[in-house]
Amino acid sequence: MQGVCKSFETGSSRRFAALNNIDAIIDGRSITVFKGPSGSGKTTMLSLIGAMSRPTSGRIWVGDTEITSLPERFLSDIRCRRFGFVFQNYHLIRGVSVLENIMVPAYPTQASHRQVRQRARALLEQLEIGAKAGQRAEYLSGGEQQRAAIARALINDPEFVIADEPTAHLDTALAGRFLDIVSGLKRAGKTVLMASHDPLIFESATVDRVIELRDGSIVKDP
Repeated sequence: MQGVCKSFETGSSRRFAALNNIDAIIDGRSITVFKGPSGSGKTTMLSLIGAMSRPTSGRIWVGDTEITSLPERFLSDIRCRRFGFVFQNYHLIRGVSVLENIMVPAYPTQASHRQVRQRARALLEQLEIGAKAGQRAEYLSGGEQQRAAIARALINDPEFVIADEPTAHLDTALAGRFLDIVSGLKRAGKTVLMASHDPLIFESATVDRVIELRDGSIVKDP
């Protein structure tokens, strides 16, 4: 990210600056946490890195590809193939089975339905919720929903996994389990980026780097 700014219209011709002149290079195959209070710009940072929104100014690269001004059809392909997302409230589709929820991000790809189904089942087994494959998503516990969301994020074997406040609805034991899963993702060569104000996350020994944000600016980056 080079000179990245992001602002939003707030009415009465006023603009709110969510990010101010951000310069950052994120190492691959590592775990990076964006830390800071509510409104500091953590979620906005993740949305820009993950090509879910565009900066107001500045430039962003994913590897050797500058994504700042790419047409939406190319951004959509990058999001689908290179990124996996774990949202704060998981966003599983109610009324649909866990297995089908996990398969959804793979539908735009060229993989066969059979291949996608096999991979989804394998991910559920890996995350120890294989028995829940046929169950409707709304009947899962909080920890099971999170693991289903992680499986969905991994269905296309992405390089990057982005998680926004991943432990917000978890107790201490489940948060520890989540960190074990994240550590395994790093060992598998994934780059993990998280936004969190949970000390269990940003003080964890498994995290490689903590970038602290406040009022849209980086205030601490070791």
